[in-house]
Amino acid sequence: MVHMIYVTFGSKEEAINICRKLVEKEFVACANIINNVVSVYSWEGQVQEDAEVVAILKTSDVLVDSVIAAIKEDHSYDIPAISVIEVTKNNEEFTKWLETCVKIS
Repeated sequence: MVHMIYVTFGSKEEAINICRKLVEKEFVACANIINNVVSVYSWEGQVQEDAEVVAILKTSDVLVDSVIAAIKEDHSYDIPAISVIEVTKNNEEFTKWLETCVKIS
């Protein structure tokens, strides 16, 4: 089953570096990096506003925990935002392609 993982980063460079590492390790098939996102959030009792970068990663359900651990290992945030989205329906050809790209054994 395909899962998408939504992650925010402090910079485009950090997002590219971590996403590239995840693809090279065959933990994710691909990552979409969306630059120039503005995030408004609460941190330490204050409302903050910062520029961030969003990455959407595609992986198999069996690799979700490995992906999360790898992101947390290299991420610059104390508490990175990592959200997993279970895909209930997908293009069958895309799913087959994804399965050839990641280590699902």
